[in-house]
Amino acid sequence: MQMQTHGTDAGRESLAQIVTRMMVTMMQMDDEVDLREYGRIVHLVARRFGLDPAEVEACVERQLQPGDNAPAFDEWARRIKSSYSRRDLVSILSDVWAVAEADGHVDYFEERYMSRLATLLGVSSREVRQARAHAA
Repeated sequence: MQMQTHGTDAGRESLAQIVTRMMVTMMQMDDEVDLREYGRIVHLVARRFGLDPAEVEACVERQLQPGDNAPAFDEWARRIKSSYSRRDLVSILSDVWAVAEADGHVDYFEERYMSRLATLLGVSSREVRQARAHAA
């Protein structure tokens, strides 16, 4: 599976890119790029999609660029929701929690981001708690 696409809208971004974007957005919630969170993203995305870590790192770097013309949050959330089973959505949220927890603490903005993400994905608060408990 390759992450490279040349579009900027949610319809042309690969699912791996969108899941990476979810995690990168979580990493940026506290206005820092923590190396522990960065490493966790690379590991989790490479494992989930069977990608080379260097390819994931390149995707993360592109998404961290100020000129990244990312699709709207609700667009890529809709794409993820329509592409995965409920069980897979909870598993993805568990990975996003793992990114938030990689630096040793989860702050208010990370909690709010997860709440908004769960709402857009149609995941219940019980399932969000379950995802957090199983964070990798």
